Amino acid sequence: MFLQGPSQARPLRTSRYECGSRAEDGGRVTFQRIEQGGVRRIQQVGTFVVRRLEQRRGRGQPLGRRPRRPVKSVAPPWDGVLVRTTRSVVDDRRCPMDLLDLHVGRPAHRGALTLFPVWSGRAVAARGYTLAAGIVEVGERAGSPLVEQLIVTNPTGRPALVLDGDLLEGGLQHRVARRSVLVPAHSSYVLDVLCAESGRWQGNSAHQATRRRAPVEVRAALTAGQQEVWRRVDGYGRRFGCDETSSLLGAADRGDQRARALVGDLHPLAGQCGLLVGLAGQPLVLDVVDSPRTFAALWGPLLRSVALDALDAPVVPTPGRRARRFLDRLHQAPLHGTGEAGAGVGVLSSTPYARLHSLVWRDRMVAASAVNVRHTLVAA
Repeated sequence: MFLQGPSQARPLRTSRYECGSRAEDGGRVTFQRIEQGGVRRIQQVGTFVVRRLEQRRGRGQPLGRRPRRPVKSVAPPWDGVLVRTTRSVVDDRRCPMDLLDLHVGRPAHRGALTLFPVWSGRAVAARGYTLAAGIVEVGERAGSPLVEQLIVTNPTGRPALVLDGDLLEGGLQHRVARRSVLVPAHSSYVLDVLCAESGRWQGNSAHQATRRRAPVEVRAALTAGQQEVWRRVDGYGRRFGCDETSSLLGAADRGDQRARALVGDLHPLAGQCGLLVGLAGQPLVLDVVDSPRTFAALWGPLLRSVALDALDAPVVPTPGRRARRFLDRLHQAPLHGTGEAGAGVGVLSSTPYARLHSLVWRDRMVAASAVNVRHTLVAA
């Protein structure tokens, strides 16, 4: 973006900044902000600012470099972008949403669903990780399999992303990932899971890591424990028809044709990094990742999973003001706890209105998922 006004023969003021979060992110970028005669010109090259380098005031004064302490924040070079240093959100004890700069677009309406596209001012092109689906090897624990644990082996040279709600098919029973993690490169990792098929405990050890996601009603119960997940899975069986093993995937397969008919014509927009879903007049869930490339890969399974919850819901549009208020409340959510998440850090924040789970890596938000805890679907 380059904005400029008419040139005037008045003193020139130039500020130069350095952009990028860490040296390993691959080089640093600069932008300039020039003020002349009260008119501001902005030349944007980077995404966010971390350190002020040089400053020149007055015409003819040589450009000199003065040592400065890193600042916590400076005036943003363009409207709406949060400007921060690279200190960890965990160290600062601030809201993880501070690592995002979200912009909500015009929604699409499909039945009871209102789908708001979300863009991030902190989106990255080079992710530095890969998606787990089709890459990692997933299996039961050797010798002593446990319902609540699976072993994920990443043979690649990059961390592999597993998202909360990812369905893992096969093994002794189908499972659902309980939280988002980055499986370290060339490593095996013990993944916390819950059972999504209560009537089976037989078969081989191998699982398939697909990109299928559990419906929101099940994802919202992952923190409540196994009994609550089974109760909600049984609810899908009653709605769509259950099989002999009470499998969530079986019920989802029977409702998949109706879900595809509802949302199959939708596609992600250019640069889109997230989706805020409204259901029956109220915000339900927000899913955001750090890369449009990642979101494009997750789009189809994510959309079909939320469509399952909308098939029998009342057709009431969700107003934009409620979506914006939901995001505002997420920004007010204090940090409640952190934990190891493979190569990253898992962060939990909550308010009386929403619960936010985030995955932070290299001082950026790789993935975030927030549910409206007061929505009837979640509180049921």
